[in-house]
Amino acid sequence: MYASDSCLYRVEERLKSIQPLREDSVLILSGQEKVDSCISQVLSIPQHTLFDECVSNLSRDASFIMVADVDKLAQNLGAYKNYLPAFIYDHVELFRSFILSVQITNVNNKLSHIFVFTYKE
Repeated sequence: MYASDSCLYRVEERLKSIQPLREDSVLILSGQEKVDSCISQVLSIPQHTLFDECVSNLSRDASFIMVADVDKLAQNLGAYKNYLPAFIYDHVELFRSFILSVQITNVNNKLSHIFVFTYKE
């Protein structure tokens, strides 16, 4: 997405202010160094869960990542409202069978965002 330099700066500052959250089946991190460290740790684990695979598939250069089992989010939806797009929040029941992976990356002074839904078998 294209944004003016001042808008880009405001978004990056907001991303930096997000507090890390690591719970069972929910990971929210901001800051490229923290993201890189977390992904490196996950990659060093010999056996991976599906959740770990979702984390390890994200970019180490991301400014923000979120990986969450949507079923877990749905159990306490209000606590995660600020992290979810309105459509997903409003229709969370449609997404309970998925792990949601989100990353925001600054690429050439443009913010690139990716949403991936991984089906849980």
